[in-house]
Amino acid sequence: MDKTTICDKCKSKVPVNQVKYVPKDENTMMVVCNDCASGKTSKKPAPSTTKIKYFCGRCKYKFKHDPKSLRELQCPFCGKSDRIMDDNTDAASVLQEVSNPSFSDRIY
Repeated sequence: MDKTTICDKCKSKVPVNQVKYVPKDENTMMVVCNDCASGKTSKKPAPSTTKIKYFCGRCKYKFKHDPKSLRELQCPFCGKSDRIMDDNTDAASVLQEVSNPSFSDRIY
């Protein structure tokens, strides 16, 4: 099985033996595929991912997770997955919930 890497310019997956290292700035190098190094390809737009916002009830950390990912849904801060909740709250939904008459019944 051949090892692959990601081209820093076009973000495509290429075999390691088909890349070149070019200077990005004074201290860093950039991995570039042979096509990008020769100027044959233009930069492809990055694939759009729809990440969902989550909230960890254990450590109060907010994060995003791609549902198409193979990674298990767990908090990247504390590593637990038992108190993960959707974080779909915004100011409008909070105000709407508080202005609901049944909300005042839950406080007392």
